[in-house]
Amino acid sequence: MSTSTRSPRSAAAAPLSPYAPQRTSSNATKRPSYYSHYSEKPLPDPLGDQQPPIIQPQRPGTAGTEAALKINIHRASEQLRQAQQAERMYRAMKRAASVHANRTEARAHFAQSVEHLQLGVRKGFLGVVGFPHIIREKFEMRRQKGLEAANERRARKYGKGLAALEAAAGREPDGEMMGKGGGLGGDA
Repeated sequence: MSTSTRSPRSAAAAPLSPYAPQRTSSNATKRPSYYSHYSEKPLPDPLGDQQPPIIQPQRPGTAGTEAALKINIHRASEQLRQAQQAERMYRAMKRAASVHANRTEARAHFAQSVEHLQLGVRKGFLGVVGFPHIIREKFEMRRQKGLEAANERRARKYGKGLAALEAAAGREPDGEMMGKGGGLGGDA
């Protein structure tokens, strides 16, 4: 087949360039190899072969990937929020347990302090009421010490003679009367 005898418009004409589309016997155009990265969809058969067209798998779109990433981010943030809430609740419960124990202990101490305060007020009142008795006791103790000291001085000064005179006069050595009408312990 020579290219000079045929016209370029004839169906069986040879291509003039390697990039020109080539015709086949079924009148379908074949694309050159540089179109191979495009997906080819077969045209529907005009004769009516009821076969479904073969669909080439294509690369998935980025919309699904973005949605999946958003869902993952949302799930992760929700899990973090729930974990933080659980941690806050754990800390609150732990601290509340120690506060309950402290409150119970403080209640017991306050109850004991109220009892001690009441007892202290009662005893303090009795001490104030009994203060004159304390003064009398001290006065009597001083008086007794004074009498003992005076008797001791007299005994040193006068010796045993005074004791004999007092015994003869019906007095005890401590200065009280013996016998009738004298002291508490005499015969009446």
